[in-house]
Amino acid sequence: MSRRDGPVSWTDARELVIGILLSVVALRVGAGVVEALDADGVTGRVRLLVFTSNIGPFEGLVMLGAVILVCSAVAGSVPRFLRIWSFRLSVVLALVATVGMINVLTLQTGRGAAGKLFSVLQVSLPAAALFVLSAWLAREVVTLPADDDQ
Repeated sequence: MSRRDGPVSWTDARELVIGILLSVVALRVGAGVVEALDADGVTGRVRLLVFTSNIGPFEGLVMLGAVILVCSAVAGSVPRFLRIWSFRLSVVLALVATVGMINVLTLQTGRGAAGKLFSVLQVSLPAAALFVLSAWLAREVVTLPADDDQ
């Protein structure tokens, strides 16, 4: 497959890739919301458990990939709002993963302490760590200088 007007530059494609990665995270979180709303005959805490169980390391890695693309861009080549929204989404999802950890550990279910801890160590804690890392990168890392700045 070829294009008549030439290949797309990585600078232009990067914005599209970042947008798609952020959309994937948003869609996965949205799917968790739909699943939680669809759960019939359960308490609010169980709905929260259903929702937060959908936010895991996969979403954290996708978010981290998007943030790395934002941070590794040449200064001015990626719109600032992508960095801002990457940071905000990372912070919100880190908080949701943390609330999910607390909910799992304190919810009265048939699972013992080891089962609850396993769930936290398998899903919530790695997700929260990846979201915190993504937020830190989006907030603190300076983009690469432009070629004419060197």
